[in-house]
Amino acid sequence: MIICGSPLAAGCTQQAWYEGFQASERQKCDALLSQSAIQQCIDQVKRLSYPYYQWEREGSSKDSH
Repeated sequence: MIICGSPLAAGCTQQAWYEGFQASERQKCDALLSQSAIQQCIDQVKRLSYPYYQWEREGSSKDSH
């Protein structure tokens, strides 16, 4: 059981948002016409895991300051 206290609530919200974003992107992949295009699209969506996304996001925000 994961409990999201106030210090972690933003992280839980971000992860939930990201998972919803990935699901939406997978649905877009399913709308493509060829099987190879669908698979390539899904592979691209899967490639960026939430921990990696978070690491990139935090790194980018540090670089911009």
